[in-house]
Amino acid sequence: MLIQIICKNFLSHKNTVIDLHEGVNALIGETGAGKSAIFKALDWLFQNKPSGEEYRSWWGGNTEVEVTLKEGQKIGRIRTKSDNYYYIDKQEYRAFGKGSPPQEVLNILNLSDVNFQSQLSPAFLLSNSSGEVARYLNKVAHLDIIDQTLTNISGTLRKEKEELQSNQVRLQSAQQQLIKYDWLPNAEEELEKLESLERDIIQLNIEKGFLTNLLDNYGITEKELKKFDTILEFQPEVEGLIKLHQQIEKDNQQWEVLAGVVDSYEKTESELKVVSKLTKAEDDVKLLLTLVRDIGIRKTERLELENICRKIESETIYLQEVERDKGILQKQFDKLMPDRCPLCEQQVAK
Repeated sequence: MLIQIICKNFLSHKNTVIDLHEGVNALIGETGAGKSAIFKALDWLFQNKPSGEEYRSWWGGNTEVEVTLKEGQKIGRIRTKSDNYYYIDKQEYRAFGKGSPPQEVLNILNLSDVNFQSQLSPAFLLSNSSGEVARYLNKVAHLDIIDQTLTNISGTLRKEKEELQSNQVRLQSAQQQLIKYDWLPNAEEELEKLESLERDIIQLNIEKGFLTNLLDNYGITEKELKKFDTILEFQPEVEGLIKLHQQIEKDNQQWEVLAGVVDSYEKTESELKVVSKLTKAEDDVKLLLTLVRDIGIRKTERLELENICRKIESETIYLQEVERDKGILQKQFDKLMPDRCPLCEQQVAK
């Protein structure tokens, strides 16, 4: 239910606020007072009609139409030079084009064509025929949906009956054809036996191929062994050669071990010679170490003497500056101090 309408810059309304009351509200005024403009403003808000900019006032500015619902919600539409949008409270909605208002607005208003009656519209239901009135009342009571549902159910039942009859005919035909295939259960058992025999044959063929390959390989091996018959006659000599070869390999391993020992001995002997020379030079090394320690002590003493010399030079410079300052102060004192005392006029000793 609407409780307030606001029109700004819409046709003849610059800023009009209309408060509505519960029940029936009537707009009364002279011709051209703007009664129809209120309905056009509501039509512009609720149905996005009319389009264009003919409805905008000549004094310019943003065109706005807003309605307040009893629940407190505010629904409005604003048209500027560069923008055109709806709003619900503070939420804006755009991109509705030339079609219906945003669905969110339609859901809240819940209006139909019956809610839009102008002063030129015929009296509601009074000028309609009895059939038109019955159809409208059926629509209001949703009887048209029930009639349509019953019609759809009747059509569906009719189609299902026709399909059932067709399926029954097909079933009878299929049953007659099944009689021709009564032998199939027995054929299935025979087929299973044949498949089993076929698998056995395949397995026997595989085993036959394996045995054939064994026989072929046996014949080839036998021929190869005959080639080695002459070699087998010299088997004792071959075994003796093998033993001799093994003994030679053992001797070579022992020789390699002995050669390593000899190399190690020679290397150790050369290192002992070097060490013996170093032993003879032990006294010289001790003397050198003593000299190195003395040099370190002398370097430390030299650094201490250099530090003392720097301190003496610094003190000498300081004393020279003090003597210079003393002479300057003495001259200032002699200049300021008179030869005689101004009080007793006695000679002042300087």
